[in-house]
Amino acid sequence: LAPVEEVLPFKLGPFQKFIEKMHKPTGELLAPAFVAGQVVFLLLFTAYLIWGIIVVCLDSGALWCDCEEDWWIWLYALLVLVIPTSIGAIMGCVRAGLMAASPVIYLVFTIIGTILWMDMPKDCQEYYQAHHMQLVVLVHIQVIIMTIATFFAFGTLLGGAIGVGGGKDGYHSV
Repeated sequence: LAPVEEVLPFKLGPFQKFIEKMHKPTGELLAPAFVAGQVVFLLLFTAYLIWGIIVVCLDSGALWCDCEEDWWIWLYALLVLVIPTSIGAIMGCVRAGLMAASPVIYLVFTIIGTILWMDMPKDCQEYYQAHHMQLVVLVHIQVIIMTIATFFAFGTLLGGAIGVGGGKDGYHSV
């Protein structure tokens, strides 16, 4: 499932390898649960991606409202749908070269989304909730996903940096 996992914002494989490196019997015992987790994440991510594309298309009118000029909620939703998924696909092809880019991109989107979510004036929040509620829900889900993805991505990068894994199937030290 490693190639499939590349398009997901949550990378469970490296954590299973980390556990296996620390204690082989436990890692081998947990391997089926990590595979099941990858399949569940893939199905949920596919559903989220389809729903997100539909929301961005249906709520495209939000692009021209007064609040969008200052807050860019619709554009944020579109970018989070397109860029991390594209990066994931590219990473599947050119894995080693982009390994460090993924955590930084996720962190940037986490920060931007949090700022949009927390600092938006009440009148803009009310407008979006009244006219583009699915877009509001999508952006909130995206901020949560980007936050979790940032944690997983930096965990993977840290595991590689301290030499966890290694060898032909693991991650090498940086």
